[in-house]
Amino acid sequence: MKRTYDHDAMRCDAMRSASTATRWACDFTESRSVGHRIEATTPSPTVKPAQIQARRSPVNLDELVANYIKLRDKKSQLRKQYDEKVVKIDAVMDKMEAIILKTFQNSGIDSAHTNAGTAYLSIRTSAYVTNREDFFTWVLDDTENRISFFADRVNKAMVEEFKAANGNLPPGVTYRSEVTVGVRRI
Repeated sequence: MKRTYDHDAMRCDAMRSASTATRWACDFTESRSVGHRIEATTPSPTVKPAQIQARRSPVNLDELVANYIKLRDKKSQLRKQYDEKVVKIDAVMDKMEAIILKTFQNSGIDSAHTNAGTAYLSIRTSAYVTNREDFFTWVLDDTENRISFFADRVNKAMVEEFKAANGNLPPGVTYRSEVTVGVRRI
């Protein structure tokens, strides 16, 4: 079932506090903007149609921005609470991994199947440049054989500079620009 609400829906009483504003935001997670309206493709179980007055009137940007900031602050607060909890869990899991590793080393094994699951050893690798000049010199000394040491990624700042200076893009490069909305607190 599809319901359509004017922007006044954003000014319903549920938006007056951050906690209900968060609930309101969750109600419209599957929505799309249609002109000056929001079209909700999933009806809200927490906001009743009687709570939302669908009238045509200008958008109150002061209120909309204030509520946006409330939601962003709430999101930040929830992320911080999550991170604090995860740090504690990660510390316990790190200790458990150390015990499993020690047990495997003492037993000379690299995996163990248990009733709860399988524990196993794997090797995780990473490579990164610690001295850019030395690495580039080494690659350029034998470009034909060493050029593949570079990843397939282009320097965005250099592409923008090239585009501004030449009016076009380097061959084989696609450049995309999109307009986004940002909200900054006063």
